[in-house]
Amino acid sequence: MRLLNFLFVVCSLFLLACGDDSSSANDSQKGSSAVGGACKGDAYASEIDRNQNTITLHHIKYRTECDVQGPVPTFASVGIAQDLVYDYQFVGDTLIIKARGDGFKEIVMVGGKNGNPLARWKVLSGYNFVDGAIVKDEESEEDSSNDYFNIAENCMSIENDTFDSWDYMETQMVAWIYDELFSHYKFDHLSNAYGEFLFTKGGDHVASDIELYGISVIEKTKTSETISAYDQTVSIRFSDIVYDSRDILYSSYKATVEANGSTCTYEYLYASSVPEELCKIEYRNSMEVNNGKAVRINNDDTESFAKCLMELLP
Repeated sequence: MRLLNFLFVVCSLFLLACGDDSSSANDSQKGSSAVGGACKGDAYASEIDRNQNTITLHHIKYRTECDVQGPVPTFASVGIAQDLVYDYQFVGDTLIIKARGDGFKEIVMVGGKNGNPLARWKVLSGYNFVDGAIVKDEESEEDSSNDYFNIAENCMSIENDTFDSWDYMETQMVAWIYDELFSHYKFDHLSNAYGEFLFTKGGDHVASDIELYGISVIEKTKTSETISAYDQTVSIRFSDIVYDSRDILYSSYKATVEANGSTCTYEYLYASSVPEELCKIEYRNSMEVNNGKAVRINNDDTESFAKCLMELLP
């Protein structure tokens, strides 16, 4: 899955813990962490040593806490300057980089020229560097990703545009909505989903449901569609879609399903730790708390959404 490849790249770059975060404090970085502020946006200050073939990133690792023991959540953050060193080498015009430390693997990238690390490099997921050779991982589902390393003389950043061009109407969330809407015409049905299904490919499930329920697609974009089945016309729309995994995993969106003058709505929000903008009283009911500290945000009530969908059509 492309997302998992990207998260590994991000974790290796920022030293994030990509496992369960149940501690009372969270390690994260928000915004530009370049030491001295010389780099713009999400770029990190860096140094290239062409004799040693290394790229050193200077960044600030933040330890943050969202305390919810009082009537109003309070946020605190302490930053510690740290360096992360990458070793790099070239195989022809392919760049191989690897962060120093346990648990990191080589990242294979193309897009520049042999011997010159300064370029916008595209990550090739599904390929590894083994015994001096670039080999394809036979277990990988994809040969490439939409992840990029932008390496300049004094700054480096990563970017991901995977979801910018994604067709959200070909995801598992849409297949689940079809089931909630139409399965009672075929059999008794009750199920639940997770909001993250909007960021999970499910074109095969969508196609099989279209055949199963005899769905006709009247109009369609990458975030909305109007469909017809069982003499019912339904509008499905996703809006305010946000997905960002550069610093913490943050995703949110709104879903609206309309038919026969009635509407079902759903709002999804997930953050793997709690940044300052979410450490507020309005998010208190969505916070997961450990020892008086909010460790993540999770608003994912698909159960009530499912109930609405199953009652939307006669």
